[in-house]
Amino acid sequence: MIINRFLGIFSAICIALAACGAAHAQTFIVNEYTQSEIVAETDAFVPGETTWFALRQELRAGWHVFWTNPGDAGLPLELDWVLPEGFAAGDVLHPIPEYIPVGPLASYAHEGEPVFLVPVHVPDDANIGDTISVTVDAAWQTCEEICVPESGQFSFELSIKRTSEINDAYADLFSDARSKLPENYAGNANFVAEGSGYDLVLSDFEGGSIREAFFFAEPEGLIEPSAEQTLSIVDDTLRLSLKPGWLERFEKKSLEGVLVFDSASSGQKGFALSAT
Repeated sequence: MIINRFLGIFSAICIALAACGAAHAQTFIVNEYTQSEIVAETDAFVPGETTWFALRQELRAGWHVFWTNPGDAGLPLELDWVLPEGFAAGDVLHPIPEYIPVGPLASYAHEGEPVFLVPVHVPDDANIGDTISVTVDAAWQTCEEICVPESGQFSFELSIKRTSEINDAYADLFSDARSKLPENYAGNANFVAEGSGYDLVLSDFEGGSIREAFFFAEPEGLIEPSAEQTLSIVDDTLRLSLKPGWLERFEKKSLEGVLVFDSASSGQKGFALSAT
């Protein structure tokens, strides 16, 4: 088993090196509690288009890394991209978060083998034929009963071409990662103060027969991470009662977050929403 695991890791490194076209690429990093790999979806940058990258992490059993809002404690994944002028890396897209109890507290996190997606926009005037050197400084916390800071630096090269082709070796990785992203909620969502608490209200909700639901708010401290959230559904309106956290004032015009729920028909599902 150890030999097979080593061969699997070695193969992944070789594929990543070939995909990124760099003789001295560093696309695979081993830390004490995580193994991390970065790969490109296509074999080249194309002027005016977006190239997607995936950062896959394999965590030690029982350990987790954090979502955008880590919950009661923790630090989420941070990526610092070093790119030529005109290139721009977008926000990290996380899979649907998990609620992980840690004693009386709670983590909003990911276990197992989470895959994070990042878009990189290529400028219209990028020179075809050039080879682009990319460096990504990555930092995150891995936690079980204790939290450990981990980090690494990825480096690779990718050429600029008129057209690009999908890296077949990673097609399933990207497809699976996209299937685990929350869907954008198309209905109306409202966030209102009710007495001493908050209510998240979704109208025109079509989630099927829901057994339970949990709202992961992006702003830290707005919602008490470990508090129970009370669900009610009347006709096609879903209402989730939330306990306020330590954040005294919330002045943004909309609240971003992910509603995760289990339904009898479709299992677990997540909606990314913006509540006003």
